[in-house]
Amino acid sequence: MKKWLLGLLLSTVTVTAAAWEYDMAEVTCGDIQEDKELAAIMLFWLDGYVSAEQDATLISEAWLEELGAALQEGCQGEKNRNLLDIVRKKILE
Repeated sequence: MKKWLLGLLLSTVTVTAAAWEYDMAEVTCGDIQEDKELAAIMLFWLDGYVSAEQDATLISEAWLEELGAALQEGCQGEKNRNLLDIVRKKILE
């Protein structure tokens, strides 16, 4: 898992060289299912979002696996489902 997370993080380096912008209120499951680099960016952004909501400062492999599992479960058969909605319902409630 550590190698996978490191790989995802490093893969975002190539993405950040080009200008891009996303409205997180509009990012869907379909968006991240089609683009692995975007999925990595969104996973880390959502980690920060949840951490801010919960006033948490710890990041761990177990937590990222939990967040990833929640997204994967929430996205099953739901390409148009919004990622923030999944996080709000599965993690923050």
